[in-house]
Amino acid sequence: VFGMIDIPEFRRLFRVTRFDFWIAVAAVIGVLSAGVLAGVVIGIVLSLGWLIYVATQPSMPLLGREPDTQVFRDVGENPDDETFEGIVVLRLDGGLFFATAEALENRIRDLVDEDVRALVLDLEGVNFVDSQGVAKLTEIYEFLQVDEVGFRLARVKPHVLAVLDADGFVDLIGHDRIHGNVHRAVQAELDAVRAPG
Repeated sequence: VFGMIDIPEFRRLFRVTRFDFWIAVAAVIGVLSAGVLAGVVIGIVLSLGWLIYVATQPSMPLLGREPDTQVFRDVGENPDDETFEGIVVLRLDGGLFFATAEALENRIRDLVDEDVRALVLDLEGVNFVDSQGVAKLTEIYEFLQVDEVGFRLARVKPHVLAVLDADGFVDLIGHDRIHGNVHRAVQAELDAVRAPG
């Protein structure tokens, strides 16, 4: 059994991604203690568990504008980027479906307080949306409306927009609140605040 263990590969896993290394270690322990089949099953179960965890906990960074540009990027990685008082810009990095919809709602509820007047949701990282994802966007829109918080979408991929449109969400929010980039969405919100009346 020990002759089958690829030590250089274990070293590479340890160096590159620790979680894969520990899955491999658990699989080897399973092989040594309960046989090859048990080791394979352990490896598969742990890998699937990790995949489910990653899929249901997508990254949702706040965005700011790079100085002297129209580029919006993660303010956690670029703390000197410009943010806009009263406007929260959030990017969802992953599919919007039954397993991630609740996480998105919770993230938005945590961000919205009495000082927030608008939320811009950047969907550039969203390649897939299902019916429950659209339903959750509707719920988010409705509770933001109650709190008098504006809601805009940016960088929505055509096939995602088609699903939103088919479910009536585009008509609900308004075509004028879906923007080609984050800069336009933020600027539209700033212009709306400056507009008389």
